[in-house]
Amino acid sequence: MPKLSMKAIFHPERRKLFITAFNELIAFAVGLLGLSYAGSGLYQIVHSGSTVSTAILTTICLKKRLTIMQWMFVATITIGLVIAAEQPDVPRDSYATVINGVIFTLTSCLFYSLNYVVVEYFLSSSSGESTSFPPPTGPELSLYTHGTCLVVFCIYIGIHTVPNWTQLVTKSIEVHHGNAFRILGLYFGIFASSFLHAIAYYDVIASLGAVHIGIMGAVRSVSVFAASAMFFCELQESQCYSQRKGMVTFIVTSGAVGYSLAGKKPIPQTSNESNL
Repeated sequence: MPKLSMKAIFHPERRKLFITAFNELIAFAVGLLGLSYAGSGLYQIVHSGSTVSTAILTTICLKKRLTIMQWMFVATITIGLVIAAEQPDVPRDSYATVINGVIFTLTSCLFYSLNYVVVEYFLSSSSGESTSFPPPTGPELSLYTHGTCLVVFCIYIGIHTVPNWTQLVTKSIEVHHGNAFRILGLYFGIFASSFLHAIAYYDVIASLGAVHIGIMGAVRSVSVFAASAMFFCELQESQCYSQRKGMVTFIVTSGAVGYSLAGKKPIPQTSNESNL
């Protein structure tokens, strides 16, 4: 790994990594709209469907061949997403809002999936073009992606939020009878969680593989769905539990776990083990 410096960061072999930041920004912004419209429970269910777009993009862009079982689980997830898109139990006046949330979330999934494919390509690329600059590591990709996003959001906050602080922040807290210190504490918790996630994500892929990422993503979807129904049902109707949502959660998460396990490669035996 080359020494971290401004020259190394903006080296021609590293500038292309900023495409990950571009994808991340769009995915986050569109996903935030999906989260606000659909609610965290439905958002996490639909977001698990990124496995479908990732599988398709991996096949097209990286020329990877999926097993029959993997395609079957992709079909399972797709069925779950189709059921999730149909919301017969949602009141007519809020139906369009929920559907828009699903559409925004699916669009966000597409950009996240594109980012996964780009990251996998960069991590597996050879250093044939420049022997002095080896392929990027996981921490480097994390630095480029999340560092660029941090700079962009800081600029946005400085230009838009800070000059309108009273209207956008102070009055909004007063109208909703919020507590500024509690909100600040929650933001700090989100910051700490995101920081740890950014550090650990690529290392988990490198050390444990995508199988564990898929399983943990499914567990996250179920836990967020349950917590949102328990704590936020009274505040937003789309957060409430229903048998249909429970069925969709089971179908999508089962498909995600099955897809991950179906793609797991067996650990090769060593010469000593094969002689036993």
